[in-house]
Amino acid sequence: MSPKARVEEGAILDAPCFIDEGAVVKAGARIGPYAVVGRQCQIEEHAAVDRSIVWANTRIGQDATVRRSILGRQCHIGRSASVEDGVLGDKSVVTDYSRL
Repeated sequence: MSPKARVEEGAILDAPCFIDEGAVVKAGARIGPYAVVGRQCQIEEHAAVDRSIVWANTRIGQDATVRRSILGRQCHIGRSASVEDGVLGDKSVVTDYSRL
């Protein structure tokens, strides 16, 4: 984890995982194992990122799940949305409550 990342108390980090500088992981979120969270990403409360690569400036909404996926730069994953076994290009948007 970068020393310039912010991980709030109550967030769960399952090693091995990496969180780059400027990223914010909110309370109750779970990262890893085998997850990479890029620069300036925001992982909201109770979201989960597992075995995935999340490129820079992506926001993963509250209660959303990303598993075994690659998300491009500046993506937005909405509240309670789920992305599994997917690859999303830069600036992709997954609306609230969607399942991919």
